Formats: sequence, C-alpha cells, structure tokens
Amino acid sequence: MDSSPEHAGDPGGTVPVRLRLIGIDLDGTLIAPGAPVTDRLRRAVRAVGRAGITCVLVTGRAPYYLAEFADLGIFHPVAVCSNGAAWMNSASSTSGAWHQFAPAELATLVGKLRAALPGCQVAAERLAGFARETSYVPHWRSPLERVLPLAELIACPALKLVVRHPAHDAAELVELCRRAAGGRLMVAAGSGDFAELAPTGADKGAAMARLARQWSIERAQTAGIGDMPNDAPMLRWCGLPVAVAGGHPKVLAYARIVIPPPAEDGVAQFLEAVLDTEVRLGQHLPA
Repeated sequence: MDSSPEHAGDPGGTVPVRLRLIGIDLDGTLIAPGAPVTDRLRRAVRAVGRAGITCVLVTGRAPYYLAEFADLGIFHPVAVCSNGAAWMNSASSTSGAWHQFAPAELATLVGKLRAALPGCQVAAERLAGFARETSYVPHWRSPLERVLPLAELIACPALKLVVRHPAHDAAELVELCRRAAGGRLMVAAGSGDFAELAPTGADKGAAMARLARQWSIERAQTAGIGDMPNDAPMLRWCGLPVAVAGGHPKVLAYARIVIPPPAEDGVAQFLEAVLDTEVRLGQHLPA
C-alpha cells in the first residue's frame, strides 16, 4: 500500500499522491521560539530526504537572519526567505531577491502610511541587513542593523517594509496598512506589535510554485506546513495543506491535516507519517 499522504481527488473520495516537495515554515511551525531542533526532527527530515522528498524551509526570516539557524544543513540548500520575496542557498552562501520595493515605491508607500497613521515608525528589511528609523525599536538586534534618516532608509530596494505604531497592535496595523496601501500589497502581522508589507507578487505560495516549476514537480505532489497568516498562501497553493494545532484560524481553515505544535515535534510526526502510514485528510495526528 502506498504510504504517502493522500490528496483530495473528488468530493467522494481521495487519491493517493506521492509527495516530492514539502515547504516548512520555521518559527512557530518547525520550532518554538528559542527552542532547538530535536534529534527526532533531524532524523525525520533526513529520512524523507533519502526517500526522494525535498524539504525546503519557507520562512519570514531574511537571508542574513536565516543564516544564523544552526540546522540549515539537514534541509535542501535553497530556502525561501522574507515570505517569498527572497531566496538563500546555504551550500553556496549566496542569496538574492525575487521581489523588492524600488526606492520610488518605498517613498510613495511611506507617504501613504504617514498620512493614514501619523506617528508610525518604519524599518526596511534588505538583502544586506535591517535598516530602521531611530524611533523604531526592534524586537531583536542584528549585527547588520543600521539606524538611518528616513530619506536614506528608503533610498535602497527593500524586501519588506516593517511598520509599528504605539497605539495599535499587529492585527489593527495589518488592516490600517492594507487600507493605506490600497489593498494591492501583501500585508502580514508580525509577532507582537508590527506589520510587514511585501512587494506585489511576494508570498510563500508564489515561491513554492516557482520552486515546483523549476524542479518539475506537480502541484499535487507538494505539501506546505505553517501556523500563521503569512503561511496561508503556501497552504492555499500546495496540494496538501498542513497546519499546526493552535495556529491562526485563517491557516487552519485551509488545512487538510492538523499536526501537533513544535513542542510535541509535530513536523517530525508528520514526516514520519509520510513515510510510515496513510494519513487521511482531516486527521489530527496524535501527540
């Protein structure tokens, strides 16, 4: 019996499909904040790799920040970064952008945000590092961080524009930024009190589609695993959408399989099930 997960074929049944590509969100999905990768997870990733299934990290982290992740070597060298705006190759220590805001776009966008949200603070995520205004206090420090006047901050292309406001949480900022930007940009909530705006065309689903085309993999042979709204485009595009229990309702709405959280090695359990069991759509894997 084919031990791979199943993919919906028609409303009356399921059609077994052998997975060839699995996109895995990092923070909140693969690992809990600040937690290490477990030995069980390392074994599972390596095992599916030996079975001919490619595991790719698909993260909101920028390339310079993902490079700090100690277990890059167990995944495919190519990783999707900055929510689909960029890529990194850990084998060649290279990175690049698929989508960026041009300086003129940044100037227009910041002008709209300042008009709609007086007092907002902005930062820009670049391939080369993180640039912020003096008033923007980041949640974590980077050796590649630069504090710049606004004119210099928007003078270079950016993978993301990050927005904070002392009077609004992340969910409120997403809606306010979406309205200010005119609804054409990808806007996602950050952890806590910031929102991230991505260039048109940059999302995790588009990035997975790009890799699948490049590697001649059919959409039905892909799975995406995530927990937050920035993962929703990946789950919407992939043949087998997988969400983390306790994840955002928007992500859970797309899921055909729900796995335990990272504290219970949910991704490892799913990968083991890919190899060893038949996973029925809609199943909740036990802890």
